[in-house]
Amino acid sequence: MVQFEEYSVSAHYNTLLDLFVAAEEFEKRELEKLVDTQIGNLFVEHEVQSILGLTLIHRHFSLNDGEKLVNYGAVAYPWDMSNATDEVAREIHPSSWRFTGPSTLAPYEFEYIAGPASPENPLDKPKVQAFLDRLGALFQEHNVAHLLGVQRLDTVTNTETGLEFTAERANITLPLKAAGPDGTNAVDALWIFDKDVPTAPTEARVVKACRKQCIKKCQKQHNGHRKQHTGSKRHT
Repeated sequence: MVQFEEYSVSAHYNTLLDLFVAAEEFEKRELEKLVDTQIGNLFVEHEVQSILGLTLIHRHFSLNDGEKLVNYGAVAYPWDMSNATDEVAREIHPSSWRFTGPSTLAPYEFEYIAGPASPENPLDKPKVQAFLDRLGALFQEHNVAHLLGVQRLDTVTNTETGLEFTAERANITLPLKAAGPDGTNAVDALWIFDKDVPTAPTEARVVKACRKQCIKKCQKQHNGHRKQHTGSKRHT
């Protein structure tokens, strides 16, 4: 059975790779092949593709002690939990996790979910636990735990492909079709899976579909000149 670590800013969020670095390693190692086959097939085999998505884990900025990156609607912003009331703290729930060991996960992003009752943690389901055991082993085998994680899908209310960009210390998601030129070089950040029965009736295969894309607008020194800090690939 997988175990869960308590969230730590320094251990679980600030150690995430920068978006550009994560995307560059993902592409250089041609990990899309792994996602399209072994990882995607594992989601479908365990029937968790409607519960969890696969994420390219990364950070856009560092957090301070006591902060959590909390999603609310189309905005993710650092919330200072040292000033949060008990009522607010109870309504902040993990939404994305990373592996810290083959059978150990820790949350690194959160969702604000208002209501009298806490939502069920999908990672507690027995079939999800079995899936995570195998996924953690697969991540260790291919050395991708620092690049890939999982995200709950029950808090993703808009299934239209979105583009996430950073404005100072806030991540804002807009519809991809409204992004204009900024959407042409976006980095894939969240994948969902489904069965591809018509084209592969005799084997378990998946279709990879991007629900969310991520872009960070900043300037970075690259090969001796200034370059806009974006990724290089986009799925439709």
